[in-house]
Amino acid sequence: MKLRLIFYAFVLLCINLCLYTSVVAEELVLFESFKTHSRLIFDVSRGQIVVNKKAQDVYLETLDKQLFDDLKNYFEIFKIAEKIKSGKTVTKISYTSDDYPEKPARIVLGLANTEIDIFSFYKESERKFIVDFWEKRKDESSKNHRNELARKTEVEVIRTVASVDLKKEKIKEVKEVKEVKEGGGEKKELLVEKEMLRENTEVSSLEENGEYRDFRYGAALIWDYRAIIPEIKEEINLESKTPEVYYPVKKFDVDKGEKETHLQLNVNLFHQKKWGLMNKSIELYQKKYGKDVYSDFNRYMQATALLKSSLEKRDLGPQRMAIAIYSDLVERTQDHDLKNGLLQYLIYMMLKQNDYIRSLNYAKKLFVEAKSNFEDELEEFASRVIIHSLSKLGQIEKVKEFAADKSIKVLLNTQLLSAYEIYTHLFMDKPKEAVEVFEKNRANFNRPILDSVLFNIGEAYFRLGHYRKSQEIFAQLVKEYSHKTFAAYARMRIALMADLLGDPPEKLMNEYKQVIDLAVDAKIKYEAKIRYVGVRLARKINITNEDRDYYAFLERGIDEDKVFDPPMRKLLWLVRLRTFINEKNYEDALTYIHSLPLIAMNPLEKRMFEGDGAEIVHGIMKKNFDNGEYGEVIRYWEKYYEMFFNKVVLSYNVGIIVGHAYIKMGLEQGLERMIVELKKNSERPKRSYPLWINASESNIKEIIEEIDAIKLIETNKWESLYSNNTKKLLDNPGQLKLHFYQGMAAYKLSKHEEAIRHFEEYLLKSDAQNGLTRQEMINFFGMYTEAIYKNGDNDKFIKSSSAILSDLGPKVAAVRENKNNKSDDLGRIYERILYLSIEALYADGNNKNLEEIINRASILNKYYAKSQYKGRVDYVVALVKIKKQEQKEGVEILERLIKDDNVPKYIQELAKSELSTLKLMQQKL
Repeated sequence: MKLRLIFYAFVLLCINLCLYTSVVAEELVLFESFKTHSRLIFDVSRGQIVVNKKAQDVYLETLDKQLFDDLKNYFEIFKIAEKIKSGKTVTKISYTSDDYPEKPARIVLGLANTEIDIFSFYKESERKFIVDFWEKRKDESSKNHRNELARKTEVEVIRTVASVDLKKEKIKEVKEVKEVKEGGGEKKELLVEKEMLRENTEVSSLEENGEYRDFRYGAALIWDYRAIIPEIKEEINLESKTPEVYYPVKKFDVDKGEKETHLQLNVNLFHQKKWGLMNKSIELYQKKYGKDVYSDFNRYMQATALLKSSLEKRDLGPQRMAIAIYSDLVERTQDHDLKNGLLQYLIYMMLKQNDYIRSLNYAKKLFVEAKSNFEDELEEFASRVIIHSLSKLGQIEKVKEFAADKSIKVLLNTQLLSAYEIYTHLFMDKPKEAVEVFEKNRANFNRPILDSVLFNIGEAYFRLGHYRKSQEIFAQLVKEYSHKTFAAYARMRIALMADLLGDPPEKLMNEYKQVIDLAVDAKIKYEAKIRYVGVRLARKINITNEDRDYYAFLERGIDEDKVFDPPMRKLLWLVRLRTFINEKNYEDALTYIHSLPLIAMNPLEKRMFEGDGAEIVHGIMKKNFDNGEYGEVIRYWEKYYEMFFNKVVLSYNVGIIVGHAYIKMGLEQGLERMIVELKKNSERPKRSYPLWINASESNIKEIIEEIDAIKLIETNKWESLYSNNTKKLLDNPGQLKLHFYQGMAAYKLSKHEEAIRHFEEYLLKSDAQNGLTRQEMINFFGMYTEAIYKNGDNDKFIKSSSAILSDLGPKVAAVRENKNNKSDDLGRIYERILYLSIEALYADGNNKNLEEIINRASILNKYYAKSQYKGRVDYVVALVKIKKQEQKEGVEILERLIKDDNVPKYIQELAKSELSTLKLMQQKL
């Protein structure tokens, strides 16, 4: 007996555990793995779990201790933890509630590396909190480029890095989902940056291709298009027709008697539009005969007279009265034909007025009437209106129930019933369910597939992020229904998905141009124009005047003004702002962002624009810093810290520029305040919008360490800088900026060979986001080349200097031709390298270098007519001319040097000596 009880208890325990397991795995915690990312799904209320990321740890925090205990148990008992670890993005999981309730209870996920981004959002409709783990990936070409970089010769490496200083940088940040409900029951979703990918597993790596940035930099807002319901064709023109179409005002036989004669008089007055006399005649009829079988007919004529008057005068008052009379007649009349006629007319009228509750009620009445009298066509029409109205009202369960009825399946085909189910699911923002209906029934669909089905399934796949499938469906729609107005929306989706999937920019612009050229709908035409500008003027790195002609696309015409809704307005704001940023018109961009109603935006939209605001002010501060206007840097920082910078984690370069400016101005207290703010700021979520300026990730410790290094540089404490960096490099040899500072310190201490080694370590491993300011890059070139020159490696110096001069030449030419330029640090370093390269080429003794020496000397004379090196360079050119057997020209240069009082004495002495030697040689000859 005891054994039997134990056995039963064990069985019950197993059953309960199985049930408990299935509920938990399905409802509370779910782990999914995709090609591009992995995902944790929690079935919790909004706000119960908060996600924070610090370094390589992700914290799932909650103030609900019971939820924490449940999650901890579920993670371990049901092997959720093991599944997460199998995804290779998380390597360890721990749990802590020691400080609860002072601090939230935490589940800590240790990430495999720092290249993993975390995105979290809440799906209100499904009551799901979702956490995605995206590993930053580079495409194969990018990887090959990095491998090739490691193998480059010194000349190629320098050429690559030398072109960095004013180059725009690529980014790896993204943004989360944002939902908005618009009026009229339509749910729109604005998706910003990367959460636009949703559940997609097909999207290509979003990398910069060299000439254009990816989708996130341009028109990076998308929204849902309204679902399209299967069309019920309007059989009559409600602008001019009355129920007479279905129930004509009949004639009466006057020979039958006095009553029929009176009725015919009423009819005659009706047709003659003598409605006042008609009403009096009907009143006399009622007094004489009372309520009889023709009372409803007379009432019908009076209501129709009201309706005709309303249509003629365009006055809705009489129309409403007429509809009220028709509704009353439907309820009480025994005349079957009159009831059917009025019901059909009222149904069309309610459909036109979008009054789906009343259209549903009238359709039910018509369905009953038609079914009881075996009128198949009317029964089919009524059933179509019923499911149409239920769909418009979002009654998905009733739609399913109605569609499952066997008698309805006889009246309406499978495709039509499925079309209404698909529409209702999509209308209720359940794209997954819409696709399930389609996949389940598509084999039974007649060809061609209904236009509404194709559009709604294409849109459902789009909302789910399955862009390839969506493109195929929309392409089929365009092919079969190109004459339909909404084909333009399908073309727009095809172009947008090509954009999201990373198609070549030239192809994208052609796609958007096609939408612009073919669309009749002003709304879709204007959206295509904005997105075209997003590609051509916000994402293209080097803008031409031909590109700028397309700014005109952003101007709205009268028709476009009428359809300019909130999502389109925000898209326009974003594109205009980012075109300003792309062209470095930071002042205009700042003016523009001040004009936007940021305070009225929801938090996610506001944060997106505030992020761009931080980059705009960063750009202005960077310009001021490069021009040595450090006070302006501090002014902008203090003015816009609360407005923009305080809303997002500061980029590495902002902290360095501001800290450096405080040091330059000698404002120690201001510097300390800034460091305090940096420490507070580091706790905020990372930025999730495009970073337009080099914004390498760095923690607060590294920023403060660099500020300390800058202090030592500004006070010329090279020994301290050298010893400090030596210690830091032992602990962190991979921190590239340390190699830059160590190279600088070594150079200043005349340790040239060591300086070269550290500079080259920096060059070989740095990429476009190298963390150097423009001034630091200029100093880098100068010290690196000087170190090689002073180290006596002439061959290496010739190669390195040639590469640098080749890359800096165009930039120097642009600076020298700009007379308003206040700073010419780049020109000064170029002048020095140019001079040293002339000396090195001459010292090489190779006659192949002679022509290059003359070319470089002519460049120096062109840009630096008063150069301190001019005398020496002219002397070398004279020697080169003599060597080339151009003795006359060489002698003229030497004689000019001797007579020029501005030429240093030692150069004049060298020139005299060379002339004397030439004369002796001529005498010997």
